Amino acid sequence: MRVWPDRLPGTVGVQPLSETVQWIGALSLANLCLLPLWHLLLYDSETRYVDPGGDVSAHLCVIPITLLVLTFLLKLIVWTITITRSRSLWWSALLALLVLLVAPANFGRVAIGIAFHGAVGKYVVLAAILFGSLYIAVFSRRFVQIIWWLGCILSPYVAITLLSSAILLLRHPEGQSSSIPKPAVGPMPARRVIWIIFDEWDYEVLFDRRPTGVKLPGLDALIEQSVVATRAYAPAGYTFVSVPALLSGRLIAETRIGPGASLLVRYTGENTWREFSQCETIVSDVASRGMRVTILGWLHPYDRILPKSANIIAKSWGNLGLVGGQGAGLWENVLAQVAFLASLGYPANWQKDVFIEFHEAALAAAADPSIALSILHYSVPHAPGIYDPSANMFTTKRTPAYSGYLDNLPLVDHALGDLLSVLQGAGLADRTVIVLTSDHWCRCAPWTVPGFGYRVPLIIRPTGGGRQVKLDASLCTTSLRCITAEMLDVGVSTTAEMAARLARERTAGPIRYRDRIAEIVEPGSAAAPRIGNAR
Repeated sequence: MRVWPDRLPGTVGVQPLSETVQWIGALSLANLCLLPLWHLLLYDSETRYVDPGGDVSAHLCVIPITLLVLTFLLKLIVWTITITRSRSLWWSALLALLVLLVAPANFGRVAIGIAFHGAVGKYVVLAAILFGSLYIAVFSRRFVQIIWWLGCILSPYVAITLLSSAILLLRHPEGQSSSIPKPAVGPMPARRVIWIIFDEWDYEVLFDRRPTGVKLPGLDALIEQSVVATRAYAPAGYTFVSVPALLSGRLIAETRIGPGASLLVRYTGENTWREFSQCETIVSDVASRGMRVTILGWLHPYDRILPKSANIIAKSWGNLGLVGGQGAGLWENVLAQVAFLASLGYPANWQKDVFIEFHEAALAAAADPSIALSILHYSVPHAPGIYDPSANMFTTKRTPAYSGYLDNLPLVDHALGDLLSVLQGAGLADRTVIVLTSDHWCRCAPWTVPGFGYRVPLIIRPTGGGRQVKLDASLCTTSLRCITAEMLDVGVSTTAEMAARLARERTAGPIRYRDRIAEIVEPGSAAAPRIGNAR
């Protein structure tokens, strides 16, 4: 049966690409597929800081190997397109090329801020890329050649990827275990505190401006048995400053990454920079008294920025943009990385995986009776949206930031419900105080004004319960360090007692913000700039 090699789209009257051009173009196009990893490769200090403690060297080895695998695939594709006499094989090779180019095309779409919203958003994007490219292939005989020559023009960027990977690999000669160590059997504490930080959780959204469609039954039930501070403010408007301030119980003016990917802080009113691992915190307070502490969270590498102690169990989930299971083989990690990069919803995929793995670890910590203090820093309800409340399932569809934030709120309710169920099942509910707060307010809400600070939830359910008590006093959540230590020492059994104790932490003056950093205006002092007012 005769085929029509001279009539294949894109090949008529076109000189075949030379072997050199094919290899260089394939290598360059493969490098473009690694665009989502360039933030990792080019910002070394941040990369080393947010490293969650896993084997970074193993992950970095995946990058050049993934590059070589993609290069050979692309070379095979262009070779097939060049010499095939089969129309079906030609189209199959072209489709394979388009699939591999989804990753850089989608990354470019995200980078330039073109958003496609709704349940079918990602399919619209994929269809546009696919049919647009097919249209070009049919009506332009030089489509493949143009793609390859563009790849050749961008080929110098391959050196950036390889050199950056090599430099990072030399700086990460050894990997660390990212598993959560099991605590040793020891004396059971008489009182326990579980301190939960929901990232970007906002008071206004929770109480005053909650949409009618957002149902949080478990959280609402707990609120009815808790002390609710109606004017609580976070120490800063972003996690990098706020969480260290919460742990240390002091306002922090500035933070930065120090030598060895350490965290340096400068406390408000001081000019001296301190390494945070040497600072006193609620974690070191409790551990130094022989009680066990678990701190789990994301972004901050808690296992590195806190002091080493047999009584401290720390685990963090970073944001390296790399995937691959612990203990998985090299080729499994390579294939997983290629699939991850090609995913249209890779930011949501990453946060979804973080939430699932983190939540399992949080439940295990809550059920361990030997742990006196558990600090659990959840990644939700922070955008991107990873949950579809209407379908009661995780999702990677792209939505506007605030819509995704609202969709994530039920995950807060589900996570809290799971924790309370675990405590009840383990017989620990009657000696565990629940503290709920946030590291900062919702910055993507439509009513927020840049530079202003907004209220965050501060909800405390004591062991003895009681009716809800609302405390209308200006508070900074840094006071939780002192309060938590006291709850472990003497206990606070009722909401009335808890409200009276919390009222003693009211600030001497109003809280204002300068560049999203909290300041307490002392009585008689000059007012801070209006742009920093708390609302």
